Amino acid sequence: MYDFILDKGCLDCILTGPQDLDLCDKALTEIYKTLKVNGIFYMISVGKPEERISTIIKTHKWQIEIEKISNCLMLILLL
Repeated sequence: MYDFILDKGCLDCILTGPQDLDLCDKALTEIYKTLKVNGIFYMISVGKPEERISTIIKTHKWQIEIEKISNCLMLILLL
């Protein structure tokens, strides 16, 4: 179990493939399972916030905070 997990573009890569939503759901489920209670998942993405959030909230109930860093989006997902 981990206190935090950092994703710098991995889910962006998954979301460009032919089975993107299924694979993304599977990845997020595994991330969710490996985080400790009150764990944090940092996701750095170049995707549009509304697209990333709509994909993320399908899997589990995350508390989401958004920060803009230059041309990237940083989503902070809390269990």
